[in-house]
Amino acid sequence: MALRKIAFLSMFLFLLGACTTETTKGDITGYVSSFINSNDKTAGFGSAGLKGILSKTDYKSNDKLGLLLGTEIGKIENVLDLDGPMYFVAEGPFSEDGAPDVMHMFMAVKNLDSLKIELESRSFNIEKAGDVEYADEGDFLIGMNEDIAIVTVRGGDFDAKKVVKENFKMIKGDRAGGTVDEILALEGDMIFGMHLENLYGTSNTDIQNLDAKTQKEVKAMMEGSFVSTNFKFEDGAALVETKNYFSQALKDRMFFNADTKAPVLKELGSGTPRAGLSINIDMKKMQAFMDEFSPDATKELARSMGGPAQMALMAAGSDGLSGLFKGQFGGLVFLDQDDFGATPDFNFFLGLTTKGNDLGKMGEESLAFFMENVELNAKGLNASTNAENSKPGAKLKLPAGCEDFGKSGVSLFVNLDGLDMNEFDLDGEENLLRVVKYVTIDYNNDGGKIYVKAKKGQENILKQALDVVLEELISEIGNISI
Repeated sequence: MALRKIAFLSMFLFLLGACTTETTKGDITGYVSSFINSNDKTAGFGSAGLKGILSKTDYKSNDKLGLLLGTEIGKIENVLDLDGPMYFVAEGPFSEDGAPDVMHMFMAVKNLDSLKIELESRSFNIEKAGDVEYADEGDFLIGMNEDIAIVTVRGGDFDAKKVVKENFKMIKGDRAGGTVDEILALEGDMIFGMHLENLYGTSNTDIQNLDAKTQKEVKAMMEGSFVSTNFKFEDGAALVETKNYFSQALKDRMFFNADTKAPVLKELGSGTPRAGLSINIDMKKMQAFMDEFSPDATKELARSMGGPAQMALMAAGSDGLSGLFKGQFGGLVFLDQDDFGATPDFNFFLGLTTKGNDLGKMGEESLAFFMENVELNAKGLNASTNAENSKPGAKLKLPAGCEDFGKSGVSLFVNLDGLDMNEFDLDGEENLLRVVKYVTIDYNNDGGKIYVKAKKGQENILKQALDVVLEELISEIGNISI
């Protein structure tokens, strides 16, 4: 009996946790909005769906996997509406590994009687909590009526009947409206919203060590602030987009500099890199932010870097890090397929102010031991391990698809095109890199974007990923000694 329960719970939670929001959303959205509005511990929320994401994996093309998933999906589809989205709410505080204190999941009920029969067949006992029925097992609790099922997963001891009553009371209040409803209405394969005000209110971080005045300012900044993350899995690519819904006070303190001219690139030499990182920030705004909300951070950073850094910061005076650094940094990695096994080459640039010149001289002396080209000038410190990648007048050639590198406050790319991945000692989930052609990441004050381009452009990236996972699993089974 116990094994049947565990198997059902595992499949139930898996199916609730892997979905798409491409279907039309019904009244369940209102229930979830009301729940969020009534629950000041809501730190995260969002939606996901089942059929879209599973169909994109094309799991049915694998006979055994199709039979396994198809059977369980069929049973759940008889009792719950899998054509509609699944919503979730995560309560803070979050643990160090990112797990929420409590997780709630919401789905529309297709047939309440059939749902109860299915639960009872798995040895669950159905009980009453007013006009709501529920079943629980360990950390798992499901409450249900004719409209909706609410699954709650939480650790420790709790009164299941009381929790069910509270959950169903919260879905009957006023909707949150505004940004919450806007995020719940987003379309994608998975949507995740962060409620920054509640996240701060439930956090156990060092923010709580700030003085009362600063804590009040932080609370005011977080009020009405959210971040949404939208996951989309497409033919040949995966896209993750974040959008910041910040209060004006928080917007005013953001310090990333977007520049379509990509100024850092001009300082990074030449050649065709495999990977790159570019950072362009307003150092004065960042320093002001640190001084206000993490006043000891600069001193701790200098202490970790040793005596020279501490002396340089003393010279910078009240300007702190902004007195030493211009806020521009870039680095490139060069690796040809023909040179596999060799040490990659590097180019990098660090923008320095006049006061940071002494720190630059120390860096120049240290880097000269293993870099072919090192130059300290009025703009900052440039270095390269290979003179071929720092020829005067030569141009930097970015890989196809990575041409926007350097235009955002934070910009990164990794190009795997043309590399023989069999040459790498990939293990477990690392094998997913086999489907990737290149990755780009960009982030600015309004949000960011991660774009993963797959090697096969006409096949969904989830299908490609599943094929790799199954191939690796079959390989591991074949290597087991009996």
